[in-house]
Amino acid sequence: MSISNKRWTVFTGITYAPNIETCASAPAALGKTVPGKPKLYRHQLTEHFRQNGLPALSLNYLNKIASRGEGPPVAMTWNRRPLYDPDEAVAWLRAKVEEQTAAARERAEQNRQFRQRQIERLKKQVIAAREAVAA
Repeated sequence: MSISNKRWTVFTGITYAPNIETCASAPAALGKTVPGKPKLYRHQLTEHFRQNGLPALSLNYLNKIASRGEGPPVAMTWNRRPLYDPDEAVAWLRAKVEEQTAAARERAEQNRQFRQRQIERLKKQVIAAREAVAA
């Protein structure tokens, strides 16, 4: 136990619990209980997304969007660190992926329509040029 942990124990009367990983285990270390599923810290979300077959978002990206007030909804905080409900975070990422996929589909459709208009315009130009040569 490090000196700072000993000081914390002496000051608060709470024994230091190393490797506090989830919201459910942290309060349990303090003799409290929190109902519901364990919550995840931001760095744990990246691995959770990978395990569920979702796109792997880096911790840096999650930090960046959290600083802008975006990102998965925060379920609660523990020591001023946000904790996330795994199901809500997965639902948020799936919605984000679907939103980006829909936007990509829309852009692809716009590009297809633009190419069709270009082809039609070029066909008209070729027909006009052939008529000019024939006349």
